[in-house]
Amino acid sequence: MTRLLLGKPVVKALVEKLSQNVKEQELAAKYIAIILIGENKSSEVYIRMKQKFGEKIGIGTKVYRDSDIFKWNNKKSDIVSFIEVLNKDDDCIGIIIQLPLPKYLREYTDDMYAHVSPLKDVDGLGGKIQIIAEDSGLDFMPATASAVMTLLDFYDHKQFEWKKIAVLGQSNLVGKPLSLHLMRQWAVVFSFNEESNQEEMREICTGCDYIISCTWQIHLIDQEFIGKSNNQVIVDVGYGHLDGKAVGDVDFAKIVDKVWTITPVPWWVGPLTVAELFSNAIKLYIHSREQ
Repeated sequence: MTRLLLGKPVVKALVEKLSQNVKEQELAAKYIAIILIGENKSSEVYIRMKQKFGEKIGIGTKVYRDSDIFKWNNKKSDIVSFIEVLNKDDDCIGIIIQLPLPKYLREYTDDMYAHVSPLKDVDGLGGKIQIIAEDSGLDFMPATASAVMTLLDFYDHKQFEWKKIAVLGQSNLVGKPLSLHLMRQWAVVFSFNEESNQEEMREICTGCDYIISCTWQIHLIDQEFIGKSNNQVIVDVGYGHLDGKAVGDVDFAKIVDKVWTITPVPWWVGPLTVAELFSNAIKLYIHSREQ
C-alpha cells in the first residue's frame, strides 16, 4: 500500500516545538512584519494563515498596507524607506514582502528584498542570508524548500547519500536551494527547468529514488515518469486548480498505486511553509543574538 506523507502531523509537531522556542527566547513581545501592496485575494488568504499560526505559537504579526507605506506616490522608494524603518526596529524579528507584488512593482521585487536586513529575511529572497548561513554553518533555507526537508525528515527520509533525486523546477524559492542542500548531503541530483528536454527528463525520473516537483505545471508528472520498482518517493510542491479542484504537478490518480510514498495535494505545502517562515524567524533571531 502506498504511504501518504501528510502535512498536518508535521505542522502540529512544529507548533509544539516553536511554541517552546518562543517561551525560551522570550519572544512574546516581538513580531513579524508583512508588507502587502495592493489588493490580492489569494494574498489575503495566505496572510490570515500566517496570522493564525503566529497566534498559535505566541508571536504577533503586523500587516502593513498601502496607506501605511506610501507617502506621496506609489513608488518603490517609499517601500524601501519603510523596509529600512523595520530593519531598525528591534521588536521586528522578520520581514515578509507578500508576493506577488502588483504588476507595476514586480520588476523591483529582487531590489526590494535586497534592502531587507539579512537577519530579518525569513523568506531568504535577499540572497545575503544564504551567504551568511553558508559561512557560519547556520541551518537556513527559504521556507518552502525547508518545508520539503522537514516533511521528509518527519517521515524518516533522512539519508540521501548517493540517492538519485530529480528536482523539477529551479526557482530561488524552492528548486535551487533544495538541489544545493541535497548535493551537500551527497545526493546525486538531477535539476530540470522548463527548457529541459522532456523525453530525457522522463527517462531520468524513472530511475530516481526521489522526484520532487516544484514547477506549478498541473499534472506534469504522470505514469511515464515512474519506474517499475514501486519504491519511489514523490513530493509534489505544485498547486493549481483543475475543474474546480485543487491539484498539483503530479497526476495523483495515475501514479498513486505505482510508488512507495507520495504527498497528496492540497494541505501540506501551504501550512508547512507558513510554519517554516516562523521557524526561520526564530533561527535568525537566535543567530543575531549570538553575534
